[in-house]
Amino acid sequence: MCHHCGHLERRPSVCPVCQTEDCLAACGPGIERLAEEAATLFPRARILTLSSDFPGGAERLRAEIEAISRGDFDIVIGTQLVAKGHNFPLLSLVGVIDATLA
Repeated sequence: MCHHCGHLERRPSVCPVCQTEDCLAACGPGIERLAEEAATLFPRARILTLSSDFPGGAERLRAEIEAISRGDFDIVIGTQLVAKGHNFPLLSLVGVIDATLA
């Protein structure tokens, strides 16, 4: 899914160039990979990864945003939806990853 325009298509199961099956993987920093790095650097931190791509829909997002507001997490790593229109007074630092790509 394109996070800029919302275009959606299935990932092919076969590479269109070499025809190898099940070899395509997402590239870029990815919030899951960033969360792994953060867990290594800050092993005692309470880390949340937050994305509209995760299962659970609006109810899950609402619950996680409420948890952030309560201060349940030390580090929040998410897609651009985390930064849009939210105020988290208990978070003291926000990092923007690959901001120039948007």
